[in-house]
Amino acid sequence: MLASVQYYVQRMQHYEDYLSTQPTGLARRPHARHLLTARLTQALLNQTLKLGAYVQVSPAEGDYYLNTEASYSVLDPLTLNVGLNVYGGPSTTDLGQFKTNSNVYLVMRFGF
Repeated sequence: MLASVQYYVQRMQHYEDYLSTQPTGLARRPHARHLLTARLTQALLNQTLKLGAYVQVSPAEGDYYLNTEASYSVLDPLTLNVGLNVYGGPSTTDLGQFKTNSNVYLVMRFGF
């Protein structure tokens, strides 16, 4: 199993200027956006089956993105993937604005 974790901060320069240009009632972005990401990957069945998950969370804003995927190599040139993308959180946040775009996908790849 392979695992990785990352902590990331985006800081807006000239935040006071940003605040002074915002109209009243409009949602304001935070001065610093904190993000946590994690990825887990597991290879099984002589590496013909690969399972993976990726999550990105902003604890202060309450938004998140989750991607899970299973990949199976049927033959050397043929691979099938099935996965899920889930977005969530308040609609005024970077990831929450995409929550209506959550989806399931199926991919068949043939390489030669």
